[in-house]
Amino acid sequence: MRPTEIWRSTALRAALLTAALSLLAFVLVGAVAFGLMQRELLHEQDQALRETFAVFANAYEHEDGRSDFTDTLRAYMRAAPHRQRLFRARSAQGRVLAGNFTPQHALSDGWLSVPGTALGLNTDTHYRLLTGRVHDLTLTVGASQRSIDALETFASQGFALALLFLALIALGGGGWLGVRAQRRLDAIGRTMDRVAAGDLAARVPRSGRGDDIDRLAVQLNQALDRLQATVEGIRQVSVDIAHDLKTPLGRLKIRLLDAQESQARGEKTVEALDAALAQADQLNTIFEALLRIARLEGGAREARFACVDLHEVAATLHEIYAEVAADGGMTLETAYRATQAASVRGDRELLVQLGANLIENALRHCPAGTRIELAVETEGDGVALVVRDDGPGIPAAERERVLRRFYRLDKSRTRPGSGLGLSLVKAIAGFHGARLALEDARPGLRVSVLFFADTCSADTCAADARGPSALYP
Repeated sequence: MRPTEIWRSTALRAALLTAALSLLAFVLVGAVAFGLMQRELLHEQDQALRETFAVFANAYEHEDGRSDFTDTLRAYMRAAPHRQRLFRARSAQGRVLAGNFTPQHALSDGWLSVPGTALGLNTDTHYRLLTGRVHDLTLTVGASQRSIDALETFASQGFALALLFLALIALGGGGWLGVRAQRRLDAIGRTMDRVAAGDLAARVPRSGRGDDIDRLAVQLNQALDRLQATVEGIRQVSVDIAHDLKTPLGRLKIRLLDAQESQARGEKTVEALDAALAQADQLNTIFEALLRIARLEGGAREARFACVDLHEVAATLHEIYAEVAADGGMTLETAYRATQAASVRGDRELLVQLGANLIENALRHCPAGTRIELAVETEGDGVALVVRDDGPGIPAAERERVLRRFYRLDKSRTRPGSGLGLSLVKAIAGFHGARLALEDARPGLRVSVLFFADTCSADTCAADARGPSALYP
């Protein structure tokens, strides 16, 4: 970041604002503490003056005690050097019996705070005075506030020094933290600029401290991972479409050319057109499958989720495909091994499509005499829909590849199909948050789609049972 842009940084402004608020709080707390200290010191001084006044009042209990009173007063004056304490006793006739100060003006009864110059003293120090009646005398006792003023000065200087150090630490530290945070935000900005420029492999660096910026970096990196996977998927689909649809499009063109030549020769074109129509239907089926996968990966149908019983899905699939399997010389059996509730939250139509694709994949690639089993089983904390066969299976090295769009094993390329069946199964499983696994059945292939047991609670199933209006707007 350039120096001219530093002050525009939100992070820096936030850090400096926090530092300023901390200083303001310190000033307010210091002011309150200073006021409480000052009030407590004045209260203690006033209490000491009241006690001193009471001592003199007790010494002058009757007329004969005036001499004792005067002696006590003079003793106190001798014990107060530098006029730290003031005393003055005046008779009703105005005669001063004893005192160590001469006020310039008459003192009223009660409390007074006056400078020393107003008391005939050569000092600006303030004094706290208490004047009252003791029988026929007027007594004034006072105390210098020099020690209190010195303590207040010391406290205020210490507070100012502490405020200065705190300001340096708070503003300096806040500025440092703000600049540091801004650098990390700038790193995020640079990463997003690289992504915008086409570098989808760019990722936001993390400091490893686990703070909020690190959590933001993790979320951004996860979003970039999904973006990269989506773009790569689109790129792969484009390549696959260009490669795998070239042959059916070529066949469609050949059929149409055959029909054109037949028409030119005066021959019937029905068979050639029927073949071209069948080829077009196959292409349409492929594009519909691609569109369905794209919608699933985009989560476009999640609003149709409801509680679905996998036992009921398995029964429906068995009813549809049992005779189809028998026509192909195979057997389709169902098994229910779930030891817990087999209801999952999902789209029933898509779950039936998932099972249908797995069964059709087995029917298409297994020889006559193959036994196919459709089962609902418990796996750990979840429930799985499993299709198992004892056919030729899929080599371990090919199991991840067959989930890609248009990918087909070499021995399967002569059979009808688009290579999208298992890709659609993967998309449906991912859409439901399920885990798809292809395993060796020894012999044959075992395909399981594991749904976690907590995906459909009793409450949600009861809500779904009351009506689909909220799920099917």
